[in-house]
Amino acid sequence: MKKKTLFRILMFCVIIVNTQSAIAQIPDSIINRIKTVPKKDLISIMGKYEISSQIIRVENLVFHNNSELIFTNYSFPYVVIAAKNLKFNAPAVKSTVRFGNYDIALIKGTKGSTGNVGANGSGNGVRGGNGSNGGNGGVGGTQNTPDIYLIIENISTDFGDISTFDWQVLTTGLEGGQGGDGGDGGQGGNGSSGRNSRSNMFHCTRGASNGGQGGDGGQGGTGGQAGNGGNAGNIHLVGSAEVTQKLTYVQMLLNGGNSGKVGDPGISGNGGSGGRGGSGSTHCSGANRGGNGNKLNALGQGTTGQKGQNGEVKISNQTVNTIF
Repeated sequence: MKKKTLFRILMFCVIIVNTQSAIAQIPDSIINRIKTVPKKDLISIMGKYEISSQIIRVENLVFHNNSELIFTNYSFPYVVIAAKNLKFNAPAVKSTVRFGNYDIALIKGTKGSTGNVGANGSGNGVRGGNGSNGGNGGVGGTQNTPDIYLIIENISTDFGDISTFDWQVLTTGLEGGQGGDGGDGGQGGNGSSGRNSRSNMFHCTRGASNGGQGGDGGQGGTGGQAGNGGNAGNIHLVGSAEVTQKLTYVQMLLNGGNSGKVGDPGISGNGGSGGRGGSGSTHCSGANRGGNGNKLNALGQGTTGQKGQNGEVKISNQTVNTIF
């Protein structure tokens, strides 16, 4: 069995598994919306043909070899290809209907809040306060892929049956947005200076005290949870039973999107500086400087999101000539 034939059989099996057993007509609201769009006489798809509108309504839709019809706007709940005549201009045509690239950087989670700086020590040789931890990064966003309605009245057989063509319709779900970076930890407060010594003419009357320890820096916040993968769009095959049966030979990819990347942790704050030691005097030694605060490890990365849902193929057998 040839590889291409096996692939078509596998794709057909996927279609059957995903097709609902209950066949319902598409809503009148969608049909009425399509009728408001001016009908074009011909759209010829050569190379990459990008469209930002929601609906194509055309008398003749022709696909050339190695061509792509690309919907670029993800804001619609569904898009429509309504063609009275679907044509392929050569045998063994390879062509694709899909959605364009989406910049998932637009749905990255927000960065967590920055921790507060620790208070400086107050008094003689007092430890500085710890910086507070950075906030958690925001959850990555999710963008679902719109449904596609293929509303076809006739399929041309000038160059053979559609089952011999390499025509693909892709509504694959998008990868989720990356989780936001955790917020940076606040810097530790500085320790206060130690008490100075005091001497009289004969001896030390008050020894110097050590400087205060610097406060620890706040930990970098936890990275945000990865965004869930986007749901794949459903593919609706609409037309007579003869037409929709032919459309089931189309290669369809309806996999849900993968989880996004987890958010990175924030940067931990530096420890505060130790306070200087109290100074010596005639009969007294000076004291030691306080130690610097610690820079702690960040709290960690975010967690993974869920995979998006697979799309379904839905068949509506109904008269569509009134649309054209």
